[in-house]
Amino acid sequence: MKRPDVVAELTLAGNQNVVSVKIQGDNYEINVLLSGDDIDRLNRENLPVVPDDHAVTAGLCLNAAAHWSRCDGNVMAIVVGHGDVTWDVGVWMPVDTFAEIKRLILGLRPSL
Repeated sequence: MKRPDVVAELTLAGNQNVVSVKIQGDNYEINVLLSGDDIDRLNRENLPVVPDDHAVTAGLCLNAAAHWSRCDGNVMAIVVGHGDVTWDVGVWMPVDTFAEIKRLILGLRPSL
């Protein structure tokens, strides 16, 4: 599984500064808006492993909650929808992508 390209930048959502994260693979792109609180929730050593644990809910995509987790092996998932069990859209990528996302968003955190 090829690691996607990741870009994070500050943006304005309404009247609030947020971090916009664009994750782009060969056949998909997902954009997630993260508040400061969302970034705090993602600032962890590892993502929870589903189905044993619940995903971390952090950010919005398509005005729905984004749920971050790790699957068996070296794969992470971001699923978007009402919950980490009942979701509408999902993408899977190498778990080391999470380290890159964290590095980028934590670098922008002081600006929020």
